Amino acid sequence: MKNKIAFLTGVLAYVGLAIILSAYGNKNMHTYINDAITDAFIKQMPSDPDLKNYFIQPNAKVKGTGVTAPGQYYITEGDMNQTFKEWLRHGGYSADEPEALQAIRHFYDPKGLDAGRLYLTDFPPLLGLANPEVDILSWALEYNGEVVNGTQGLHYLFQYNSWEDGKRSFAQAMQETDPVKQDKLMAHAWRCLGESLHALADMACPVHVRNDGHPPGDADPFENAIQGIGYLPASPQNLWDQALINKMKGRDSIRQIFHDMALYTNENFFTNQTIYGSGVEPIKPVIRPGNPYPLPYARETGGGWEYVADEYTYYKDFGTSMVKMCKDRYYFANALTTNYRTAAAYVDLDVAKSQSTILLSNLIGIGPEVVKRFLPEMKVNIDDVSTIDNHVYGSVSITRNPEYSWIFSYNSNVTIWNYTKNKTVTAKATNGQFETSALAFSEGDEIQAYITLGGFQVYSEKVKAGGSIAEQFIKKSNDIYIDLSLSKVTFSNGEIGSISVSALDENDEDWDQITYNLNGTILTIHKELLFEIPGQKKTRSHDFTFNFSNDFEKIISMRQDMVLTEDNSSATSVWTSGYDIENVPFEIFFGSPGVIAPLNFSRYKIDDNNGIKASLKNFTYKSDIVYKSDGYHSIQTITKVDFDDPPPWQPNYFWVWFSKTH
Repeated sequence: MKNKIAFLTGVLAYVGLAIILSAYGNKNMHTYINDAITDAFIKQMPSDPDLKNYFIQPNAKVKGTGVTAPGQYYITEGDMNQTFKEWLRHGGYSADEPEALQAIRHFYDPKGLDAGRLYLTDFPPLLGLANPEVDILSWALEYNGEVVNGTQGLHYLFQYNSWEDGKRSFAQAMQETDPVKQDKLMAHAWRCLGESLHALADMACPVHVRNDGHPPGDADPFENAIQGIGYLPASPQNLWDQALINKMKGRDSIRQIFHDMALYTNENFFTNQTIYGSGVEPIKPVIRPGNPYPLPYARETGGGWEYVADEYTYYKDFGTSMVKMCKDRYYFANALTTNYRTAAAYVDLDVAKSQSTILLSNLIGIGPEVVKRFLPEMKVNIDDVSTIDNHVYGSVSITRNPEYSWIFSYNSNVTIWNYTKNKTVTAKATNGQFETSALAFSEGDEIQAYITLGGFQVYSEKVKAGGSIAEQFIKKSNDIYIDLSLSKVTFSNGEIGSISVSALDENDEDWDQITYNLNGTILTIHKELLFEIPGQKKTRSHDFTFNFSNDFEKIISMRQDMVLTEDNSSATSVWTSGYDIENVPFEIFFGSPGVIAPLNFSRYKIDDNNGIKASLKNFTYKSDIVYKSDGYHSIQTITKVDFDDPPPWQPNYFWVWFSKTH
């Protein structure tokens, strides 16, 4: 009798502990997790090529609206003034407010085990609440409102702090120049991001992805026990699954990332009431015993499983460590027998702590990718710093992606900074373009521009003052195309035909080498192409010299020399040409000739007897061909160029195109 009393006392103590332990703390653990993710994200920014020009101001306060008093059904909100990190921390807390109503919306079953339903169906009947029948991916990620298929009940709850709500506030902030309104929008954006991270953390909590309602009195040890900051792994990178994280980074959408996190947790970890496997007898889950989750499946040996008899514990190998998965011996079982094993199994605090090392490590590994995706892909550029007109010209570009497919331009404030003299001015961007003449600078000063949104900054590269837009572009361009087409020429054998002398890529082949040297207003370029396929080898080399005006708005003169060699099964051929052009006529386009595109800078002019005729000097052309079949040697040169009578369908023309393709 004494032993039976001791056993019952142990069972009741365990149930009592489950009732007393607080929920998976929005006041502590969720805030600790968000802090850890934020710190990991900020730490990786300098080494990430996509983030290296982004910066988070650690002490910049942003005033917005947060939860000032919690509640089960109703909350109070008011003004709060917090940093980026503090707002994300607050989102970890506010996502569970009001607590009773939010708790039933924070579930997602990636397996849809209950007739394909993804929301919580293990719904506690004694809570007095109607099931909203919404899963957390719909609730936390969708725009402005709940996806409701079930009964609304007396406690209907709207969603205004979802992932989509936050992105829209971010986009609006990029159009807002009033600093108070902009801060309010950015505070809301950061709070929404924090609430989304809370939802991601729930996807790394087994009860939330295995349809296990765990109300008070039926609480789950993992969620209720992992409450202190000490549970966060000190070196998560040593324990996380890099293949899993890489897979998530390759996903197209944030919803896929959340689903992957939920699926990983679902297929690898038990809750106390969903353990399935084999031991002294078959282990069946407490809830849905006839319809268990197929994975994981506990076993004493094989498939990475190991049962340690003196601990009564099932372990599973996760590659980085052996993790305790469940036990099959009750607390205080020594009161009955020293070898007692049950037909059931359970998760206790010891098991929960072991599971948390893997789950929290993976969460900290993938969390920064979620933060990264929340930030629009933005780039600030200094396009020109000209001492000629004392102007700084620049742009803020936004790359559309699956998260921000509907943003087209930045229309807010830009700070232009003379880094050398530590002077700043503010300009307003319009359709992403900005300029100022208010910043004082001298030749050689380093100029930088940046934008600031709620403590988040994007910086341009530093550019030295001097020159012109064209000069800066030429320095950064990575290719140049030139074409001189003459429609009526006379060859040395008396034949009349047409030729094109060009420095064009052929069949989309990249030029193997191109070197630039800009010395004052003299630009020299060497460009080569090697093209080789079975039976054919082709090499082409070009040398160019450009003499620009001081403002780089005119090409005063240029020289081109070209050698093209082709060796194939029938002949070896060498074509050479050279010419000078003075006062090169051109017009400026952005894109290939006649085509608008933002990344190219082109010069183009069709020759309708408006300059080329008088300006083309020292033109030479020679075709030297040796035929392999009989050794016949043919040499052709051009004796005359007729500018006055070209065919109407084929005018003479010339164009120069500086291309920035990367």
